[in-house]
Formats: sequence, structure tokens, C-alpha cells
Amino acid sequence: MACRIFDGKTEFQKRAIQMNDQTLVQLLKNDAKNTITKVTWEELLKIAQINETVKQHGRQFVIARKEYVEDMEGLFEIKLFGAEK
Repeated sequence: MACRIFDGKTEFQKRAIQMNDQTLVQLLKNDAKNTITKVTWEELLKIAQINETVKQHGRQFVIARKEYVEDMEGLFEIKLFGAEK
């Protein structure tokens, strides 16, 4: 069986992606608990974007700036700067 290729993906791959997306959207609409993902502070530093809101121990702040600072060993430290809401 030959599959046509669109945008670098076969027709089968595109259908599988569409089905997965539909399932995910349905899951998000049906149960908000399934959208909760727990991450560590280190993971949050990596994925946080500017203008996102972070709630921490009763405080709430908006990420105003994100900096990457290189140390003497050539490793980078990620720093978030927030404004209280």
C-alpha cells in the first residue's frame, strides 16, 4: 500500500496526529484535573515564559524577565525576575 506524503508526513501519520489532537482536546474539555502537571522549581525555570503568572505559597507574580548567566565552569544559571500581582 502506497501512502502519499504531505509536508514530510505520510497520510497515515497525519491522520494519527489529528486523532491524537482530537483526543487531547476532548480530554482537556472533560476533566480539568487531567491538565495538571507537577514540575520542580528547576523545571519551571526552564519552561517559564515572560508574562506568565506563577503562584507560589499564596503569592502570585508575573515573570517580567528571564536571564541566563554563565558561571566559571561554563554552565548556565537561569534566573527569573517577577513583579508581584
